[in-house]
Amino acid sequence: MLNHEKNSKPRFFIGANTSDGFVGYADEILNGLEKVYIIKGGPGTGKSTFMKKAAEYAEEKGLSVERYFCSSDSDSLDAVVIREAGVGIMDGTAPHCADPKYPGAREEILNLGEFWNAARLAERFEEIKELTDRKSEKFATVYKYLGVCATLRTERSCRISDCVDWKKAEAAASRLVKKLGCGERFLPLSRQISSLGMKGSTFFPTYLEEAEECWYVSDTRGVGGFFFEELLTAAQKASLEVWISRDPFLEINALFFPEKKVAVLDRSAEGAAERAGKVINTERFVIRERIAKNRARLRFLTRLEAELYARVGELFEEIRRDHFALEEIYRGTMSFKKIDAFENSFLKKLFP
Repeated sequence: MLNHEKNSKPRFFIGANTSDGFVGYADEILNGLEKVYIIKGGPGTGKSTFMKKAAEYAEEKGLSVERYFCSSDSDSLDAVVIREAGVGIMDGTAPHCADPKYPGAREEILNLGEFWNAARLAERFEEIKELTDRKSEKFATVYKYLGVCATLRTERSCRISDCVDWKKAEAAASRLVKKLGCGERFLPLSRQISSLGMKGSTFFPTYLEEAEECWYVSDTRGVGGFFFEELLTAAQKASLEVWISRDPFLEINALFFPEKKVAVLDRSAEGAAERAGKVINTERFVIRERIAKNRARLRFLTRLEAELYARVGELFEEIRRDHFALEEIYRGTMSFKKIDAFENSFLKKLFP
């Protein structure tokens, strides 16, 4: 049994920077809500602050709030969801551009561009253009490098796959999930708790905070992703709801069973090994003599992937500098007093 106080402010990422580019989960996250407010505005215009204020205001009213953060900046809110009120508020600018699908009936636009000084922004157009274009080009390079890393990982996974006793892994996953019992229906939900961005690899401890029991998947060979898939397959057979988080190569690196309060995590989750009540050592699924024949090739592929991945981290540092330079430009043109008045009026109407 984990010993902690339940976190009242669950945190997730709204999407992820991956080998397939930016992958967003907003549609799934906002599904079923009665009202969705889409905030438009440039970097530094107060979108994240607006959502933070909305989340705190809702909590003061006694409502539970889910917070979804930017995949590139883990300090920046990209969406808040108040399911009890049927309300969501999200950032509708790049990379998760959003426009109303059912204008007025469900979605409405909140345009913070009404509170900037367009003339002053026009004066700095060339600087804004250079920073914006450079940032976009670097993101494109990041995704290209991650794509190459994914190719290397696919090659490595193919070789590792031939070295795994799949019947043994499947049987182990089935036994573990069987202990949880059955649920009402299989409901896989993307609830991303890890991200690769301007602060490197970031992990939110939400699954650990929500769990009463933690299972740790120990993996030194690259078998963990396969085993998580086996657990997901077993969860489907048991009709369980399951939250899913994936790494930058879209391999599962964490699962959470909310009905059973059980988290399954790997080494990307800080503190998971120390707090685990059960350790799943994937080494026991490996056929060692086959691994030995592929050891040199696997090491080569792993080294290449690590070198490219390190370059991705350097690119994100460059992106971070351009991003915050853009924020400073926009922030200097905003009338935050007018935004505050607008926000206060909006929140009083939303949560009377």
